[in-house]
Amino acid sequence: MRGFYSLFVLGCLISLAAAKKGQKKHDKVFHMATDESECGSVARNEWLTGSPAESCQAVGDEICFCVSRTEGESWNHKCGTCKFGLEMDNNPAERRQRKKARGIKAAVKQEKKKLKKQLKKQMKKQQQKKEKKQERKQERRQKRIERRNQKKNSSSDESLSNDVSDNNQVTVDEVAVE
Repeated sequence: MRGFYSLFVLGCLISLAAAKKGQKKHDKVFHMATDESECGSVARNEWLTGSPAESCQAVGDEICFCVSRTEGESWNHKCGTCKFGLEMDNNPAERRQRKKARGIKAAVKQEKKKLKKQLKKQMKKQQQKKEKKQERKQERRQKRIERRNQKKNSSSDESLSNDVSDNNQVTVDEVAVE
């Protein structure tokens, strides 16, 4: 039953992956716009595909456009300056925010690495403690077995000496009777 269930789940995952692979990826479309209010108001046949940099006429020209990756469902208004193509104008505050985010990501990554190292160290210590505990337990068990063997040997030696002395007494008694 478990095998059947596993095969069923595996089949579902494979079919899901195949369905995602077959989905059409939306291409980026854009249209020229001087203002954000113009975004999406242009007829579909005027939408362009490719890079907005292809719309540059001369170096230094500023162009504004609306871009969508969702087949026109949502639009973003952007402006840029033409330089051997198109160079996007970035808000300095946005740049600082992105730079800060990269720094935070790096710090988080470094902290994760540090925590992993500490965790690995703790796990190693725990493993060593466990191994030592097992060794001590084994040693105690071995000593207990040795003590039992010594007791058995000493008690068997006493019984043998008693048997020997009993035999001697019988022999002495028999000799006395004769």
